[in-house]
Amino acid sequence: QELINRLRPDAVPRFEELAIFLLGAQSPMPVSQGEQAAALLPGSEVVIVPAAGHLPWHEQPGCVAGALSRIRGLAGDLEPAG
Repeated sequence: QELINRLRPDAVPRFEELAIFLLGAQSPMPVSQGEQAAALLPGSEVVIVPAAGHLPWHEQPGCVAGALSRIRGLAGDLEPAG
C-alpha cells in the first residue's frame, strides 16, 4: 500500500501495452491494491477470480485463458510483433 501511495501517475513510466490484472478474490493481498495499481495504467483491465487466492493461475488455471481472450478482444486487429 505504501508503494502505491508514493507513486504519482506522472512518476510511472509510460506503458502503452494492454495489461490485465488477474486478482484472486480470496488473496491475502486486498483486491483494492491490485485495482489501485491497475488505475495507474490507462486502459488496463482488472479480472477478479472469485474462487482463487493469491495465485489464481495455479488455483483456477482456466482463468488465464479467459484473461488472454479479453486481451485478444481488446487488441482488435493489431498485428503480432516480430
